[in-house]
Amino acid sequence: MDEIDIRLIQVLMMNARTPYRELASELSISLQSVHRRIQMMMESGVIKGFTASVSPSYLGAVAIDVIGRSNATDIDEVVRRLGASEFTKDILLGAGNYVTIPALLKRNSDLEPYLQFLIDNGQLSDVWMGMESFGFAGKRRVEDEAESGDLTPLDFRIVNSLRADSRKPVNQVADEVGVSSKTVARRLDRMIEERKISLYIKWYPGMTSGVISFLLIHLKQGADKKALAVRLTNRYSPRIVFLRSYSNHPDVFGAISWTPTPVQQNELTNELTKEDTVKNVVPFVLLRKFEFQTWVDDLISSKAARRES
Repeated sequence: MDEIDIRLIQVLMMNARTPYRELASELSISLQSVHRRIQMMMESGVIKGFTASVSPSYLGAVAIDVIGRSNATDIDEVVRRLGASEFTKDILLGAGNYVTIPALLKRNSDLEPYLQFLIDNGQLSDVWMGMESFGFAGKRRVEDEAESGDLTPLDFRIVNSLRADSRKPVNQVADEVGVSSKTVARRLDRMIEERKISLYIKWYPGMTSGVISFLLIHLKQGADKKALAVRLTNRYSPRIVFLRSYSNHPDVFGAISWTPTPVQQNELTNELTKEDTVKNVVPFVLLRKFEFQTWVDDLISSKAARRES
């Protein structure tokens, strides 16, 4: 793994259907290099697939990150229990038995019972929770505010077809859903333009060479978060792979970072701490990742099974 691989990951997390030729142009590498790098990351398990979903903002879902230290002796049993919730999207295990849990709630009222579920079943202490607002993948702002208007059963069938492989050719999707390629292309382009669909890769930190960490970046009072987010991502990408803000924590950023070595991870933390508007940085080294089916997956399957009215 090197910085070019991380930049590839950043772009593909924004749109997993980005053409390889466009990737080559953006990263100033050859088309053959793009193919080779992605193939190598897939063979090593860094990328385990390309997938699609309906965007959280279209659904009105509440995206949260939860961090806590598990006091359980059987961490695999903790993963099994926490993954049984329809809200648990991922579980990332870190050093010191710290657990990071990105989750999708249906509504705000789900928050309190879900947190209690995590605490009880994960035997979690030192729990921190952030409600995601805006974010960046590398230097790109993640625009996730879906435009108004409903998706049709056909739209859901297209999304459902792309869940197993979001790079699937349009003609193959058309065969699966029973319409023309032109219709699929038109509807898919519209869903992407209106930000109603998310197309991303399954990226597994534990298979990546180097050090992957989740950073809690605590800011000094009065910091301009949007301006600071732009400055940090411009300055530290691709070492900062993703950066997100939290609506319930006006003084905190969460970030996924990558460095080739632990020494460089420490250097990154020190550099961030020296920023004028940063108070301190708390790193959580990530070792393994687990993904789970959520209520969103069930919703897509259900909607896709309906016929057009």
